[in-house]
Amino acid sequence: MSSAYLIIGNYKFALLPKESMDFDFGRSIYKLDTQGAPTYQDLGVDEKTLSFSGSIVGTGAWTQAETIESLMDKGLPQKLVYSSIQRSVRINKFSPKYVRDDRVDFSINLIVIPSTSGYNAAPTQVTVPNTTLPAKAPPKTTSTASIAQYCDKSYTVKSGDTLWAIAQRTLGSSASANGIATLVNTIAKANQLSNPNLIKVGQVLKIPSTSANQSSANAAYTSRQTATVTTAGINYLQTQESSVRFTGGAAS
Repeated sequence: MSSAYLIIGNYKFALLPKESMDFDFGRSIYKLDTQGAPTYQDLGVDEKTLSFSGSIVGTGAWTQAETIESLMDKGLPQKLVYSSIQRSVRINKFSPKYVRDDRVDFSINLIVIPSTSGYNAAPTQVTVPNTTLPAKAPPKTTSTASIAQYCDKSYTVKSGDTLWAIAQRTLGSSASANGIATLVNTIAKANQLSNPNLIKVGQVLKIPSTSANQSSANAAYTSRQTATVTTAGINYLQTQESSVRFTGGAAS
């Protein structure tokens, strides 16, 4: 086999390996024992290692060994050419042994990369389509204006006033703490107060004048607070959850 030669990457070996080079491959086939005839799962080509030893002889033998070592250090696939055989390999281990200036003995271990399948095959690209949520009418909400329409009475803030005291006087002495707190929030929203604790002397507030208006204003405020959560939001999410759970597909 005098015409044979060996190249890895950009390095051509002057001498052939001492051993023959085995290029056989195997596949991993997993057997599934099912009722009736068994089925099989093809896991692809097994990892193939290729090991051999040899000698580098001539001037600069150690420098040549360092060239091979640099290919290993790069960690990149290298082209292996052995006469008419071509493979893609990675250098897993290279062990040079200095004998003298003009001779370095070595052993090398390669991982052969299967060309089309197996452990180094390119992963299957799965395209996940962009999911656009369907256009949904926004849930009905109650605006500041719709709350304010029930606040038909003007009240000018006096020294010592608090929004709590104003709401308590509006509701009467028998009002509960919860009722007062609700009206405080309602008045604050109707008058666009970001902080109910900050009101100024001389400030004119809109408040409901009758118990009917108080109830309507409170109801409008409560509706504004809860409409998104209790109606359209929950219904829409439940529909999407059912679609994924029972069809096995993505929510539309």
